[in-house]
Amino acid sequence: MKGNRMKKQLILPIGAVVMTAAIMFGTSQILAYNGNQNHDALVQRIASSFGKSDSEVQAVFDSFRADQQAQRESEFEARIAQAVSDGSLTADQQQLLLQKHEELQTQHQADVANKDSMTREEWRAERQAERDSLESWASDNGID
Repeated sequence: MKGNRMKKQLILPIGAVVMTAAIMFGTSQILAYNGNQNHDALVQRIASSFGKSDSEVQAVFDSFRADQQAQRESEFEARIAQAVSDGSLTADQQQLLLQKHEELQTQHQADVANKDSMTREEWRAERQAERDSLESWASDNGID
């Protein structure tokens, strides 16, 4: 009897975690497509659906985003290290890439903060200019 009661008590929290993860995955896909236009409304809707505060839901989003970023960062560094091991990059190129990556992350954070002051066309033009500059930088440093 006691075992069944424990299982029932675990089902709701586990279900909530699974549902939250599914919602967050779907949300990340939507936000990637639409930008952050509906982010606040989504946080509010999830909060009211689960009886949580907006700040609690936002904290989950922020934590998830940080975890995903850390995973992408780790995978990026592993790919570069593997390229050095394979001989397709030199150790100097590896350092250049890591430095450029850090520079681009800092620049991206500043750009996102200023995104609201730009039109969609201005934003796209700026991103294209950055891509062109990065391709030129990579070519200048012998990185394909």
